[in-house]
Amino acid sequence: TEEARINGHKERGESLSSTYDFYLGSGLPAGTVMHETLPMAGRWWLLGKDKVFFAVENGALHVTRPLPAGKYRYNSSYQSPEFIPCDYHPDEYKTRLENIVTVTAPTGTLHEAFFDPVTDGSAVAADASNGVLKPASFTDANNASATLQRIEWASGTVKMKLSPHTGLTGQTVDFIELDGSVSLSLDVADATADAANNTLSWNVAEQPWHDGDKLMLRISQANP
Repeated sequence: TEEARINGHKERGESLSSTYDFYLGSGLPAGTVMHETLPMAGRWWLLGKDKVFFAVENGALHVTRPLPAGKYRYNSSYQSPEFIPCDYHPDEYKTRLENIVTVTAPTGTLHEAFFDPVTDGSAVAADASNGVLKPASFTDANNASATLQRIEWASGTVKMKLSPHTGLTGQTVDFIELDGSVSLSLDVADATADAANNTLSWNVAEQPWHDGDKLMLRISQANP
């Protein structure tokens, strides 16, 4: 039986765990397949803090949204067809398959982050208390520590608050949609700076995002 096999591994001091590494470029569209040789029969599910960024469907493992650069970890768990009726699934199998996904940004990228805005008063924004804006900390173009504090659209203006606001010289700020396309690209050279409030602002008449959108932010070197 499967239980006897597991116990046999334990008695011999053999590990049931395996680690799999995947490598992706950042900003790839939702649905991008990472692996497509999984058994289609049976039941797959994912566990762990980063499971929301991945999914298994029709025997393929794919991303659920464009991912910023970084490392993502989750566990995949499989239940073969013969064990589904009795729901046999020992604890040893729930976390035995660890997946580590390394996501790399294009050359010239300064920072990438998740940007999931929500309605905040008259604005549609993300900051430490509203929506998702992370990771917020990065090393800016002056090689100094910087923090993204808020990005919003309100009354025809996109405003980015960051400290310090002077570290994005020569950069472009792109907002990437679920399909991997850039829906808005802002040149920092065109921004109006407010030193007292650590903000950069651009005139954007048409609302570029809405409550509940799941976007990716990329700050990278502007094209010469």
